[in-house]
Amino acid sequence: MTPLRRTFLRLTLTALALTGSAAALAQAYPHKPVKILIPFSPGGSNDTVGRFLGDELQKKLGQPFVVENRGGAGGVVGSDFVAKSPADGYTLLLVSTPHVANPFIYRRMPYDALKSFTPVARVMSAPVVIATTPSLGFKTVGDLVQRAKAQPGKLTFVSSGTGSYFHLASEMFADQTQVKLLHIPYKGAGPAMADVVAGHADISIGSVLSALPHVKSGRLKALAVSGNKRQSTMPDVPTMAEAGYPGYEADNWWGVLAPAGTPADVVDTLARAIGDIMAAPATAARFAPEGVVVSYQGPAAFKGFMDTETTKWSRLIKDVGISAD
Repeated sequence: MTPLRRTFLRLTLTALALTGSAAALAQAYPHKPVKILIPFSPGGSNDTVGRFLGDELQKKLGQPFVVENRGGAGGVVGSDFVAKSPADGYTLLLVSTPHVANPFIYRRMPYDALKSFTPVARVMSAPVVIATTPSLGFKTVGDLVQRAKAQPGKLTFVSSGTGSYFHLASEMFADQTQVKLLHIPYKGAGPAMADVVAGHADISIGSVLSALPHVKSGRLKALAVSGNKRQSTMPDVPTMAEAGYPGYEADNWWGVLAPAGTPADVVDTLARAIGDIMAAPATAARFAPEGVVVSYQGPAAFKGFMDTETTKWSRLIKDVGISAD
């Protein structure tokens, strides 16, 4: 074989190898299983939303979307894992309101809640319901506020933990109504709600889904819901605006993030698929009984929303002095 022929053959084999590598890199996303990490323990609304989304994305994109729980430090542990994962679209993070509040609650954060992630989509949101034990005799939010002002620090409210979403929503209520309430943190929403139902604590400002069975049974009295319209599951319960407190905006929300630097085409693929899932009438019908509504936003709008939420919650946390340290 002549030197020229050997050189030609070598160049041809190199070109074929490069073509094969490019083809492998250009495989349509996703070409292998995707992990959706939920930074909280199993159970609760984050699981409900995350597992629904994983099932639907698997149907839509043809690869397994495996949901994994990795709780700890109010979502910080799991979020840190995703922040340090490869930016290839195969490890995603389901976040909710505490994601933008944590940097102001924990002194040492191993990641930047905004800069360490690429927004993919906001998916859903849900109001809170202000509920009390019937034995207190409150019929309106005004009754609660009047008693709290007359007896500062005596009425107790529960949460699923310091810095949790329901803690934040309760502190916002106390701040905006200018009352002093006593916080009792629990390890989870279930035990917290159980103690209000049992009469061991006074106030629950939590999810419609958790409160609804107890409201229907008469073991809790629902005074108002957040949001701009009444809940179909509690049509007789007024909104906070109708109750005379129009400035109270404390809806919880859920969204999907990817590690910073995730390719734009991967983010777009995910955002389009999630948008289609959220637009399906079956999605709204599935979550309406739980007080959850579709509130889809694409990457750019979701980023702007998180910036606004960061400002809102950071101001409250600093004013009230919430800290998990």
